Amino acid sequence: MGEEFGFPLTGGVTTRLNIKMQGLEKIVADLQVVPTEIDNGPAFFANLRDVSELVRVQEGERLKTKELEALARIGNILAQDRQLNIKFTEALEVLTEVVQADFSTIRVREGKNRALRLVAQSGSGKMSARSAISSHRSAAAEALQTEAPIILNNYPSDPLADQLDVKRGIKSVVVLPIRSDGQVAGLISVVAKTEGHFTIERIKILTSICSALGVILENISLIEQLDAEYQLRRRAEEAQREAETRYHDLVEGSSEIRWETDLDSIYTFCSPNVKSILGYEPEEMIGLSLFDFMPPAEAIRMKVVIGSKTAWNQEFSAAEHEGLHKNDQIETMEINGKLVMDSAGTAVGYCGVSREISSRKDGT
Repeated sequence: MGEEFGFPLTGGVTTRLNIKMQGLEKIVADLQVVPTEIDNGPAFFANLRDVSELVRVQEGERLKTKELEALARIGNILAQDRQLNIKFTEALEVLTEVVQADFSTIRVREGKNRALRLVAQSGSGKMSARSAISSHRSAAAEALQTEAPIILNNYPSDPLADQLDVKRGIKSVVVLPIRSDGQVAGLISVVAKTEGHFTIERIKILTSICSALGVILENISLIEQLDAEYQLRRRAEEAQREAETRYHDLVEGSSEIRWETDLDSIYTFCSPNVKSILGYEPEEMIGLSLFDFMPPAEAIRMKVVIGSKTAWNQEFSAAEHEGLHKNDQIETMEINGKLVMDSAGTAVGYCGVSREISSRKDGT
């Protein structure tokens, strides 16, 4: 070093020094001078200890604490159930305060052309939201094109500088892409009126906050997607319910009983209007056969008529027979059946209609 200190040293007191030696990196050292004697005369013993690594660790911890505190504050804001622009504005206020900037904005992409829309701004002096975000050869345009942070700590002399921004006194600009779901979903622009304002520490804090905002936008996108899917599913369910209602109204107001059976003529389904025609609840029909609701002699006859068709997996139509009402009254019925096949082409049962034709037979 070979130069005298320009300040006095006090014995027993530790002094922290930033030492720069030619050709070497700067180090941080603690110097302690202790009074002593040499050859019965006063002297001093100097102890110089390199604490560069310790300082880096402490600075890293301080930065991490500051970063976590900022993220916690912003996380609490974003977790609230309020409008997005209000939450982003308050988040920007924290961001601007933490990095001691003058103005900041958040713009997000939306619509088919993915244009940037201003959703929040914060800062002193009511600076224009246009600052550092103009679209023609600007820091913002560069950040969008490269999908990388743009840091301009000597903004007035940079080719990307907007002269209107320079006239407003802007000397440092940072533009950070907000990434969401692997794409650039927006930009954070932060400006300051001091040159060289955005240190490594401040950039690191801004980057962490930017990542947090990206997660929020991704979650919002996911929520919107889920909501859209829910709305589609809800509309489909409503359409299905309306169709079922129309079907039931049609069936219940009809003189035809719609039914389904297996290959042994056992009911597996019966429409609700069976009650108005034969007096039975649909549930009373399930598990019983077509022939259980006919007088005994008629049941024997119809087993032959229908059986001659079902034995060969054939349809049957306009088969007239006597039906037995729950009150033991005889009703004249006409039955039609169609074969039901599964996806493999195998016959699994019959579906059809039974129509009450007593009135028609009576000529009324």
